[in-house]
Amino acid sequence: NLSAGSTSAKDGKGGVFSVLGGDSTWRTGGDTSIAAGNGAEAGGKSEIYSGASASEKSGDVTILSRASPDTGSILIGSGLASVGSSGGMELFTGGGQVSGDISLQVGDASLDG
Repeated sequence: NLSAGSTSAKDGKGGVFSVLGGDSTWRTGGDTSIAAGNGAEAGGKSEIYSGASASEKSGDVTILSRASPDTGSILIGSGLASVGSSGGMELFTGGGQVSGDISLQVGDASLDG
């Protein structure tokens, strides 16, 4: 793991800040996280390329997931959206900054959701 500023990374609330963690550089299912845990907001999670997304196989490309800005999730390129098959691309899902859902290409990333 290559980590920078673990544990109380940003606001001293037990968050974890890591860059290129796990086996992500070798694309074998590791995590590449930027400000994971309590990164930007309390109880939220900020990730770029989590899971096996670097190899575009069943991983997630997530930017500011969980409760980062408010109470919902912000997902960009979830599931298999990179290869455009059976995955979902979502932008401001859950309770994000509005009370409803704002989605961009949910489901099959090519056409309808």
